[in-house]
Amino acid sequence: MVERHSQSNPNPAARLRILCVDDHADFAQLWSSILDGEPDMESVGTLPNADHLEEECRTRGTHAVLVDLTMPGRNPIEAIDSLRRSAPGIWIIAFSGYDDAAMVATAKAAGAHGLISKSLDPQGVIDRIRRIVALPAAVAPTGDA
Repeated sequence: MVERHSQSNPNPAARLRILCVDDHADFAQLWSSILDGEPDMESVGTLPNADHLEEECRTRGTHAVLVDLTMPGRNPIEAIDSLRRSAPGIWIIAFSGYDDAAMVATAKAAGAHGLISKSLDPQGVIDRIRRIVALPAAVAPTGDA
């Protein structure tokens, strides 16, 4: 299992299990497919909102979660704060089209380990995920992580 904040993965064959939370189903499904195409990552599914985030992370064996910051239902910032408190072993990554300094500060204050802009190309997003969770270069397909 991948350990939070570890600088080295004790099991290089382990894949980072990521849950995508976004109210745009096609976007979430696209990212789920992209993650499944990475040798060191796998999607554990998608959620259309943050209403049951903690429970879903627990039942799906999630290591990391990508959370959109603007969705209907439960406030994503409140959900990030709650998840950080209830499951401190999960990396929380805000994934938003709003990446201004105030939004980054708000997400980090709630407990997000980082914010990735939706405007990045897919490889840029994957690279940022790897940097945020500090997976070792040996797991990254290019060795550049």
